[in-house]
Amino acid sequence: MLLHHGEPYVGAVKTGDEAGRLPKAEPVADIVACVRIGGGRERHERHSREALAQSTQFGVLGPEVMAPLRDAVGFVHSDEGKPGGQALLAQPGQAREELLIEDGRYVIDFEDLEQKMKQAKIFILCSPHNPISRVWDRNELDKMAELAAQHDVFVISDEIHCDFSFTKKHTVFSKVARDHGVKHLLAFSASKTFSLAGLNVASIVIEDPVLRDRYAERVRTDGVNTHSTFGFAAAEAGYTECDDWYEKMLDTVYQNYRLLKDYVVENMPLVHVFDLEGTYLAWLDFRALGVDHETLEKHMVDHCLYLDEGYIFGEGGRGFERINLACPRRVIEAALGRLKACYDDLSGE
Repeated sequence: MLLHHGEPYVGAVKTGDEAGRLPKAEPVADIVACVRIGGGRERHERHSREALAQSTQFGVLGPEVMAPLRDAVGFVHSDEGKPGGQALLAQPGQAREELLIEDGRYVIDFEDLEQKMKQAKIFILCSPHNPISRVWDRNELDKMAELAAQHDVFVISDEIHCDFSFTKKHTVFSKVARDHGVKHLLAFSASKTFSLAGLNVASIVIEDPVLRDRYAERVRTDGVNTHSTFGFAAAEAGYTECDDWYEKMLDTVYQNYRLLKDYVVENMPLVHVFDLEGTYLAWLDFRALGVDHETLEKHMVDHCLYLDEGYIFGEGGRGFERINLACPRRVIEAALGRLKACYDDLSGE
């Protein structure tokens, strides 16, 4: 479904200052079916609502994010950029698309990224990044956009976790893309924020009208045109009626992270918990235990810990575990005892 630009709606999507205070309302295009952007509190307004505000003409609303992203990659890869170019995806420690760890924090090797951009048609940016929980700094995004413009690389910015940022403000990629003239699209959804994945609704925002029309045609050709009436209604309710719940949910997630971090620091000195800048997913490094990833997984399962094994994200994830923090505190508390027992077995304590 193509959603045509309605009359500007003066809602509460605002431009924020460094303190996160949002001084004045601006006109916002009504680009998502049934979702008028209004009301709400500062922290909520500055993320997915800000992403919604980036398009001043059209958005494309479809099923959950993965299907529209598949189409986005398909239409760009077939028609854009360098013949035979590749899709570039930054993952932790991958042999080809590498993020580096410096002082216990993932950073981008921009020299390496530039060399890869010379060969690529598409850069798939995960922002905030899953699984490493990074919220990219504005200067990092500027550098990515600069390289993409220089090498004519199309950027697909997956911002489905944009409502989860804790230590800094999330920057919608369109803000920096415009400064550098980068061809790009945004992909996001209410599904992570409000746990609506089963209702199949997502948004693709493409500002360039030619690219938007080509993308819409690709969606029609692939038959990805099933929409969820329940999803529309749930997204509307989430964005307009659930700010109190949202704020409490964020507090719960971050308090769960603090509980996990403090416990691991005190009881598992060989395990590193990365700072939770964004998402609701903790990323833990068990490599200092000196066991292979298969042994690590077996011991986790033996202690009834069914975590996301780091190796599913590529070779660079071997020895890591991802933990979902979006749950009641009692679930984390119960898991910590089993995690300590697993750690003691592996470390020989």
